[in-house]
Amino acid sequence: MELYEIGAVTYCTNVTPGKSLSPEEAEYVASQVSGLFQSRLAESPYAEDVGVIRTEYKLGCVITTITIGASLAGLYKIIVDYEKFKSGLSQLAKDLNGVYVRVKQSLHGNGSTYVMKINLPDERVLEVTLKKAENQENRHRD
Repeated sequence: MELYEIGAVTYCTNVTPGKSLSPEEAEYVASQVSGLFQSRLAESPYAEDVGVIRTEYKLGCVITTITIGASLAGLYKIIVDYEKFKSGLSQLAKDLNGVYVRVKQSLHGNGSTYVMKINLPDERVLEVTLKKAENQENRHRD
């Protein structure tokens, strides 16, 4: 299923003050956050139409950004029922607030995670994305 980018959710995972993580440890934290998000997404009504395109992270506390995409059919559904989708995604993202993830692959250290930002475009931007996706799909068929 081809996914078209529709927004992102950014989480912050606190680490113990004074401790710095290696890039590998930060990637480990980000993979846990992304995995939890994807498991919640799999239980949602949009599970067949929406998925994770990529997961990125930054160091400090671990900032994990999960970029979300939708299939062509999913874009139609989202635009038709935008307010319901937007509130549902916001709730799904907030469900991870306060969840603890392992900071290191050893038995030591956990970090509390909370949602920092949900970036979803408005309906007009999604309509432009839909038009581009339709054009791309049409070109693939020809």
